[in-house]
Amino acid sequence: VSDLEFAPLPGGLDDDLRRWAMINADRAAVNCIEWRHRGFVNVSKVGRFADKQSHLLYDASWRDEFCATMTGKYGVRCLQGGSVSVDIMMPGSGKNKAAEHAMRFYDDITFIGDKTEEGGNDYDIAQYLTKTEKNVLTVKSVYETFDVLEAMI
Repeated sequence: VSDLEFAPLPGGLDDDLRRWAMINADRAAVNCIEWRHRGFVNVSKVGRFADKQSHLLYDASWRDEFCATMTGKYGVRCLQGGSVSVDIMMPGSGKNKAAEHAMRFYDDITFIGDKTEEGGNDYDIAQYLTKTEKNVLTVKSVYETFDVLEAMI
């Protein structure tokens, strides 16, 4: 969505992410770098399309050092997401921008996220929606999200 106003990420970051993926991502990983917007990228060593077992067994301890490096080198926000990935964006950007956009069109909004605590990639949007009296549900995994959605339908 073009009007979410994410600040563009710094030059050189794309090349560094591609080098990182060539060295660090699992050989079987598919789509380990996902550019969601010109100013928002998701990175996962195991890949965006990993199965449930891969997610549950995966060691995501790399994320702390990775985020410290990206933040130090580029001044970006690097937030842990889900069980295997990180979101990278410029300071002032976050998922709350999507909520602001959605609220222009919808009154009844429920957000489901697994990293709604401070430092998690769902924290900004959860805080924003809570302040605007929208529903925020915290789950433990993407698989629990499916269960919640099924119960809502």
